[in-house]
Amino acid sequence: MHDETATTKTKTSIPYLPDELVSEILPRIPVEPLLRFRSVCKAWRGIIDEDSFHREHLRYQTSSLLVAPWIGENDDDGPFASSTGEVTAAGFYQWDGKQQDAATLVHAMPNYHNKMEALHSMAHCDGLVLLPADDTVHVVNPATRRTITLPPTPNAIFRGPHQAFGLGHDPRSNTYKVARLYVHRDRCTPGGDTVRMGVCTIGKGLCWRDAAVSPPPHHFMPRRTATFFKGSLLWIVKQVVPHGSPAAPSFIRFRLEDESFRIVRAPPCTPKLDYEASSLTELRGELCVCAPRAAYDHAVFEMWMCGDLDDGVNPPRWDLRRVITGPFLFRSFIPKIATADAVVIHFQEDSLYYCNLQTPVFNMKDVIEMGHLRYHHLDTDKFVEYTRKIVANFYVISYVPSLVRI
Repeated sequence: MHDETATTKTKTSIPYLPDELVSEILPRIPVEPLLRFRSVCKAWRGIIDEDSFHREHLRYQTSSLLVAPWIGENDDDGPFASSTGEVTAAGFYQWDGKQQDAATLVHAMPNYHNKMEALHSMAHCDGLVLLPADDTVHVVNPATRRTITLPPTPNAIFRGPHQAFGLGHDPRSNTYKVARLYVHRDRCTPGGDTVRMGVCTIGKGLCWRDAAVSPPPHHFMPRRTATFFKGSLLWIVKQVVPHGSPAAPSFIRFRLEDESFRIVRAPPCTPKLDYEASSLTELRGELCVCAPRAAYDHAVFEMWMCGDLDDGVNPPRWDLRRVITGPFLFRSFIPKIATADAVVIHFQEDSLYYCNLQTPVFNMKDVIEMGHLRYHHLDTDKFVEYTRKIVANFYVISYVPSLVRI
């Protein structure tokens, strides 16, 4: 005889999750509460751990700034410390870019040490942060507080300054890849040094392999970390004339989907593109090139925007969106994050500039000195103040918290 009571108990023991909860409510909840919700039951954990949920969750998260102050071991450490000076990563702080007291510690890294000169610029993709150095590469998810260290990079002449890294998402395999441009020496062939592309896929055994691709057509700029934009990594080139032949101003592009090199035509900057002082940034779904235009005793920076790199036939269409003028000749303006009416720009080692797009004339009142920020520690509920005397440098990137696993 069929036991209807047992059947009823079995059905009611499986928790029912309304579609509205799964599709509309949970994706809008911040990472920290979601990590606690995983303990509610197996059904909740299964939903929150799904890769498809991670992608949906990313769509609803708001971009902010991630600030990483690097603390010197002695008073002599500073932005131009000697090669023997060492710095420590104090941690990652999330900041909205406006209020001086709004930075909040999201992940502490008290044991990471490295020489300041060995540090490369950081990179961000879908909540993952690439922290590369000459000899060691870390990938961190500050929101989940997970960190992995990649194996030593092989086959290079010098693992030090002769390399450049990048982090991005491969849409075809739905994996995250760390890419590395480096110089390989063929000891059997005189003068046989070649540029190669090493790739390490996160979650696939953490091993480096050389991509089956010809050398890039331009020489890359060492220690300039790539910008991730719509499935590709882009590097600023070291020089405009590759292999002794003239070439139009452009950037190196590495498509993660098929691991191939292509060339992206640079915007028609005036009078020409200064690669050393230019920056590449992803701003609200567009690729931004910020390039200086020298003009007598003040600086003029052009902001060129491009919505898409793949139109099939024609080169990308660049639009001159803003021209920013200032009273001083700064080395570079690096846009970090954009809102509907402003762009936060990193223009010195320890300073940000909150640029109003309606009146893009440089105003010292809108300069924010990061050395004066106070950082809120959630565990102790106290504010920590760093001063110029102990901060060796600051790294600032655009950041979106996520559940992406590493």
